[in-house]
Amino acid sequence: MLKLPEEKFICINQEVTGEEWLSANAEIKKLSGIDKGELLSVVHRLGSEPERILETPMPSPGEIRKLILGLGLLKIPSLIMMDEPTNHMDMPSIQCLEDALSEFDGAVIIISHDWRFINRLTDIEWHLKEEKGVSRLSVKIS
Repeated sequence: MLKLPEEKFICINQEVTGEEWLSANAEIKKLSGIDKGELLSVVHRLGSEPERILETPMPSPGEIRKLILGLGLLKIPSLIMMDEPTNHMDMPSIQCLEDALSEFDGAVIIISHDWRFINRLTDIEWHLKEEKGVSRLSVKIS
């Protein structure tokens, strides 16, 4: 069980729901000018035009994930967990995400099929395989 305060970790699911967007949007509207500027800077650094995203009634799933990541980073987390983070992102956005995560001063757990992305960011790989009806975990440290 994870024993971190909620504000100390970011969990971004593979698919973002409309409810998650509404919650993120409500949180964005409550931000101070400084925090909103910081969020817009993070989103821009992740390869999107923040003003356009915020003016859109329903941004794309990739853009919503960038906003959720940006909101989480404002809280200076210790852990980021992302499920299939490269889904819904174009190559420039993926490169921007790689750069941002590689500079993150904390732990990152990535669940992905994007081996290029994983290999560029991780030191430890966990592989869960099912063989003959039994799940096996293997660990690779590079």
